[in-house]
Amino acid sequence: MARARRTNATISLFSFQDIITGVTAIVLLLTLLLLLELISRKATASLQASSATASELIELTEAMAADQPPAGAFDGVPSAAAVRRLIDRRTRVATREMDTLRARLQQVRDRALASRTELGEARNAYAMEAARADTTAAVQQEADRLRRQAAKLQTDRNELQQMLAETEARADMPSGPPKLQFRAADQTEAGSWLVVLGAAEIEALPVSGGEPTSWTGIDAAEAFASWLAEGRGVPRPRHCVVLIRPSGIGFYEAVRTAIETADIAIGTEAIGEKQQAEIPASRGRTS
Repeated sequence: MARARRTNATISLFSFQDIITGVTAIVLLLTLLLLLELISRKATASLQASSATASELIELTEAMAADQPPAGAFDGVPSAAAVRRLIDRRTRVATREMDTLRARLQQVRDRALASRTELGEARNAYAMEAARADTTAAVQQEADRLRRQAAKLQTDRNELQQMLAETEARADMPSGPPKLQFRAADQTEAGSWLVVLGAAEIEALPVSGGEPTSWTGIDAAEAFASWLAEGRGVPRPRHCVVLIRPSGIGFYEAVRTAIETADIAIGTEAIGEKQQAEIPASRGRTS
């Protein structure tokens, strides 16, 4: 037997689509025709109503033109000039009132500006007062701290004054006699000198024959060093004993340096502020 031949037949929707498209077009056309009919009817009705209203207005105008107003109908009606004068008067009054209101408004604005300025000044003053209060509090704290420090310094000062008084008492009345006597040197010991350091004064006293010399002022140590370096001492110093009073201790370093620089033997001794150095048999004077 011969096998049945297969066929792959395709379904076409072309005719159905044509039908759908045609029906849709007809429906749209009918809709447009109905809309045109409705619009035409509405316009016709509006024109008829307008025509009736216009006819009525024309008839009313003709009737009014034909009928003359009765005598005295406009006796109470003011003339156009009077109305214009009234309008001008009311306009002037309204203008004056407007100007008055504008002036008052400007005054209110100026007052508001002045109030704003005063408020700003008050705010600044308040800020300054607040800052001043903070500064005052800080200053008060600093003053309290300085007061406590001053009290402590006063206590320390009192203690130092007491110590100074005790030291001065010990310096004024040291152990030993009020006069220190040094024996006169013979000619073989010529060249021995006493250098006394006091308050703003340096004295050089020869232990054997010679003239004493003194220097005063803040430059006394420099003058003494120049005196040694230039060899103006008679007899020429060969060894010096430095007597140091409490008030002359500031001269000691410079005097010691000058003596050592001149290659002179040196000895030191602390004496009281009121103790005197005396060389009875020499030509030196008491110091």
